[in-house]
Amino acid sequence: MISKNTEDRTVELLQAGSPAGLLRQSENLDQETRQILEKLVILEEDLEHMEEIFPPTPEFSLPMKTAPKGQRQMPRDAWFLLPLAALLLLSLLFINRPVDTDGTDGLRGEPGAEGVSGDLPTAASSGNLARVELLLQQGAMVDQVNAQGRSALMLAAQENDVRVLELLIQFGAGLNQVDKQGRTALMIAASEGHPESTRFLLEQGADANQMDNDGATAADLAQENDYREVVSILESY
Repeated sequence: MISKNTEDRTVELLQAGSPAGLLRQSENLDQETRQILEKLVILEEDLEHMEEIFPPTPEFSLPMKTAPKGQRQMPRDAWFLLPLAALLLLSLLFINRPVDTDGTDGLRGEPGAEGVSGDLPTAASSGNLARVELLLQQGAMVDQVNAQGRSALMLAAQENDVRVLELLIQFGAGLNQVDKQGRTALMIAASEGHPESTRFLLEQGADANQMDNDGATAADLAQENDYREVVSILESY
């Protein structure tokens, strides 16, 4: 992914000379700009060989110099094609750039940061129902996890947000998916002492007998923290 500053700088540089010339003359190019210019050099070489594919006609010709192969330069007649090729390349580079749902252009987004193809766990943890729904509609993976291995469903259970839980389940969230500790959303809700989320997850079919990496069930985790109401709910299932 390239930045907006790099995009603008590359376009500005192209107005001053050819990609190959810029690569030879500019020693302080950043890596992103250099990569773009290198791709444009390849496009330039392809244009130089167009005459071999499309024989010249009186209406349109691309006269090539007779210099040895590899030393040819772009004929003046074909220079007008290079900006078109550059625009095509830039459009391809940006075609998959994500758009932040908060109205920004998505350039800040990086893996693990909110706003890229939707950081669903972060949105769920913040309780932003509208954002969670938008990300899901845009194709975010409902069971994607954060660095701790926790999914959006687990984080919504941690925050006791039944609205987000309901929405995630509607989109097929895994009820019994586990984090790095082997804990499900139900276990997390129980360990936090959230009767509402605990009851809701049980009603949706969460497994009350599933154990974490230490062999503890949701009821065990609630009992450890003396969450009696939660224990009672779990025991009723």
